Amino acid sequence: MRVFIYFFTALAASFIGAVSGIGGGVIMKPVLDSMGEFPPAAASFLSGCTVLAMAVSSMLRRRNALGSKNLRLTVYLSLGAAAGGIFGKQAASAIGGNLGLIQTALLFLVNGAVLIYVRNKKRVAGLTVARREASMGIGLALGFVSSFLGIGGGPLNLAVLYFFFSMEAKEAAGNSLFIIFVSQTASLGAVLLTHTVPEFPPAVLLLMCTGGVTGAVFGSAAAKRMDDRRTEGFFSLLLWFLIGLNVFHLFQIFCD
Repeated sequence: MRVFIYFFTALAASFIGAVSGIGGGVIMKPVLDSMGEFPPAAASFLSGCTVLAMAVSSMLRRRNALGSKNLRLTVYLSLGAAAGGIFGKQAASAIGGNLGLIQTALLFLVNGAVLIYVRNKKRVAGLTVARREASMGIGLALGFVSSFLGIGGGPLNLAVLYFFFSMEAKEAAGNSLFIIFVSQTASLGAVLLTHTVPEFPPAVLLLMCTGGVTGAVFGSAAAKRMDDRRTEGFFSLLLWFLIGLNVFHLFQIFCD
């Protein structure tokens, strides 16, 4: 019965990820780490595959949320994120035994910084990046950090889209899912080509991907009924939850 916990974890995380555009990895990764059943590399791989399944399903259901105005720049941003994701995965593999602690501490800092920005977004003048080279450079940094942390994008995507591209909440959520799809596909491809797939029970991966698709179906339906204000409010509440989850996992690490 324990294996079904992974299904419901993936379902809940993917539902939240599909509504907000964070992908769900930023929830799944800390939960898997807290359960302590898999090493960080395996938890990242399982989370990444589930996020990819969720992103594909969500994109098929909310294609109009991408927004043609910024789609060209989002493509370049995604390509940069894909390249950065490969480097981030390699950097995480090189860390070794302290990876879990480093990832959790950095996640806490990232989520806290994003929350501060979102709460003060109206007082901060956003940019309107228009050059493809700049978009690819931003994507490279974004992909590296997201892949290194094993979150597949998460709140960092939305903060970048808010600040650098002046997107509204719903459009940013749709574009974030597209970035997650491209970067996770590249990251998974790199793992398969380098034969560095970690060990895990195949049943867990199957159940998590099934939960990811199921959560995306319901999450995409809920997202269509929400306006920008509600989407942004939902995102802020989620950040508080994620910060609490990070603190809990840090407490577990230091108490072991």
